[in-house]
Amino acid sequence: MSDLKPLLDKIREIIEPVIKDNFLELADIELSGPNYIRISIEKPGANISLDEVAGASRIIEAALDEKDIIPDKYFLEVSSPGINRPLKKKADYERFIGKKVRIVTGKKIDNTHDFYGFLTGVDGESAVLEINGKKTVIAFDLIKKANLDEDIF
Repeated sequence: MSDLKPLLDKIREIIEPVIKDNFLELADIELSGPNYIRISIEKPGANISLDEVAGASRIIEAALDEKDIIPDKYFLEVSSPGINRPLKKKADYERFIGKKVRIVTGKKIDNTHDFYGFLTGVDGESAVLEINGKKTVIAFDLIKKANLDEDIF
């Protein structure tokens, strides 16, 4: 995937302003090879409608086509992040304090990679969780995957 990082960064640079111009927010971008782009968008403070997702898909596709950064035919999927939204940036963790989360680490902490609990804060470059009444601090650089997890309790 690291060989796709420059393409991912370029896609983000192109589409983020277009999305913001339409009062939406980029939640995530995933690439499955250079020709499959999955984008999650949301509407801050409200639920996003299917019409808004469809409209955003059209403007994102137009922006990508105009810049012509993907030389071949590509598949674009635009959706809302859903209730199990990924947490990618420090701002995501700050925004969802008080919510139930699942965090998977790349390195074991206290004999586990999987953490389920309530996000209670952000401390510098770490997420702070409450798991069964106990405070657990996980450095962002150890987090492999994190998402809201409305299904865990």
